[in-house]
Amino acid sequence: MKLIYKNYEPEKGLEEKQAELYTELSGRTATADQIRTRNTQKAPEMTRYVLTEDNEALAYVTARRSRSNPRRVYIGYPWARPTCPEDAQLKIFNELMDYLKKEYSSLEIATSIVLEETNNEEQFKFFGTQNFEEFEIYGYHTYEMSIDEIEKWDLPEKSIKLDARKIAEKDIDTIAELIMNDPYISRAFPNKEAISSYLKDRIIPDDHSVIITDNDEIVAASAVIVLKPDHPASSSEYDIVIPRFTVVKERNQHAAKRMIFELAKIQREAGWEDIPLHFSFFFLSPHFALSHYPFVFPDINVLEVVMVFNKEE
Repeated sequence: MKLIYKNYEPEKGLEEKQAELYTELSGRTATADQIRTRNTQKAPEMTRYVLTEDNEALAYVTARRSRSNPRRVYIGYPWARPTCPEDAQLKIFNELMDYLKKEYSSLEIATSIVLEETNNEEQFKFFGTQNFEEFEIYGYHTYEMSIDEIEKWDLPEKSIKLDARKIAEKDIDTIAELIMNDPYISRAFPNKEAISSYLKDRIIPDDHSVIITDNDEIVAASAVIVLKPDHPASSSEYDIVIPRFTVVKERNQHAAKRMIFELAKIQREAGWEDIPLHFSFFFLSPHFALSHYPFVFPDINVLEVVMVFNKEE
């Protein structure tokens, strides 16, 4: 079988092929629009494909700069169909590794294994053979609060001086920018336009949102919704209230407590005072520090494991 090796080219149908491959092999969903947005924001050499003469995609691998760590670049797993020769899969991976070592010689090369992907064990084995070592855990801790408990909070003066109101259309651009700058929340959206549409078409009409401002500057924002136990995203056996999104501007942590206090008011106004508020706090921690915690604290959920390339081997 003759194989064709190609770097990314926009609007050549590669976005659709890449999305189809990932969706088919990972157990998760990706769209061509999401792929297009990501691929056009980096060099074509950062995404490589194995194709047949009939233009069927057999494998691909992609890399990206880290959003949260300027000293790191990520390489992904080389996704390959069973019909792809193993040496072709390794060829695109090794060539991309060589490219990263040359173009980003001062940066750490890492990979992030998403535990929701159905072949995560295979990925651990693969990267282990490529001199990658487990280094960090990305996950979240869920905390449940009652409205009565929140309303008894003694807010610090710095939080009390802040102003609170509901999100309006004039705020959309600023909030969208805050979400885009968040390395974790931004993953849920392909681009800033999608965030703006989400805020305009869903958050504002629902009318269960809050903005915290400091001298008219937006420093925090959130919105809540009731999640039923039969919802795919719920792990609870009863109704819970969850934030649809939460952003807090850097160096404004005092705004977070005021924001939760205001969300409790929204719950009471909506008649949800008997439904607990669930907050998930995301964290990134050294692997050795948290590797056993989920077995001790079941409300700690591991989402991804970061493995780092060992240059010394």
